[in-house]
Amino acid sequence: MLTNLPFNMQRAFSSNLEEEEEEEEEREGGGEREREEEIAEKEKEEEEEEEEEEEEEEEEEEEEKKKKKKKKKKKKKKKKKKKKKKKKKKRAK
Repeated sequence: MLTNLPFNMQRAFSSNLEEEEEEEEEREGGGEREREEEIAEKEKEEEEEEEEEEEEEEEEEEEEKKKKKKKKKKKKKKKKKKKKKKKKKKRAK
């Protein structure tokens, strides 16, 4: 096809073809890059969500520990108070 055209036209035609091919590759490659970027963004968002969930779980665990500790302390205090009351009663007799 190019051999029937004069040399100057062959050169122009081939350079146009090359430019069109390059543009097409860029468009196709750009689509791939966009997809890769989207995938990377999704992965990043998922990781952030997982980290947030882990942090929330840790906070909940800490709160539970605090509650248990507080409850245990309260129970111990109540027991001590009861023991004191019992001793006082015993002395009164």
